[in-house]
Amino acid sequence: MKTHYLIAAIMTPFLALTGFALTDWYLKRDRQPAPLNRLLPTTTPCPLQPGCTLSHGDFSLTLKQQGSTLYLQANQRLKGVLLEVVDLMPPQPMRQDDTAGYRWSLPLAPGITQPLRLRWVAQSHWRNYIGEWPEHGNPGIN
Repeated sequence: MKTHYLIAAIMTPFLALTGFALTDWYLKRDRQPAPLNRLLPTTTPCPLQPGCTLSHGDFSLTLKQQGSTLYLQANQRLKGVLLEVVDLMPPQPMRQDDTAGYRWSLPLAPGITQPLRLRWVAQSHWRNYIGEWPEHGNPGIN
């Protein structure tokens, strides 16, 4: 019986320190900044009508304009999308159109029928994606 107490007395501090170290590692992992991945067009030119597909690795999104609204469709869930119409609209969060986080939209300000230049940041659970339309050297003519 005394052997069990001896083993328990030896193992308790080891288990406590191991649990503390693993918990600390797990919590610090979530505070690491997510890397920025640049999205590039899959075809050139890449017009907004019928839609411009941009990708990075296994992630891709399609950006399209219908009337005075910009739509974004991703192949993976997103936590948020911030979009800017350069020199015409400040950065604004896009509205999530579905519960899963695959479809997003943003109505353009009155008077903006054809955006000249777009920039965005899309945040997934572990990565951030940045993009610009038209891409340098890609006129993106509709």
